[in-house]
Amino acid sequence: MSITSCFALAAHALVLLAHQKEAGATSDFIAESASTHPARVRRVLAPLIRSGLVVAREGGGGGYVLARRPEAITLGEVFGAVEQGPVLPLHPRGPNTRCPIGAGIVPALEDLEEELEAAVRDALSRRTLRWLAARVASGAPLLE
Repeated sequence: MSITSCFALAAHALVLLAHQKEAGATSDFIAESASTHPARVRRVLAPLIRSGLVVAREGGGGGYVLARRPEAITLGEVFGAVEQGPVLPLHPRGPNTRCPIGAGIVPALEDLEEELEAAVRDALSRRTLRWLAARVASGAPLLE
């Protein structure tokens, strides 16, 4: 498994929820903003709910809201909740271990993967959802 676009969609949804504040948003609303299907939004929000970053509200005024203030949510938490694969995907099928390059490439890349993952997680842990929302803010109104 490798890194997917789940982090980008999760970040998009969380910035939108930060903008909506207590009003929250439905998966349909988030999907329209992200140009994706509401079912995909729900699949990406599920681990954010399990991680305590988002709350799902049922009923007539249902939808999703942030569980914490944007400044209390790090992008590292978001990444950890939605991405399970390696930052640097390796061979989908193992290389030929009878070849001297094939025999050594995977361990060498695994060392690099550990270093890259630590750097990614460190960088994301230093940034908050509030930081990202401020970078995104354009003053334009949300979709009607």
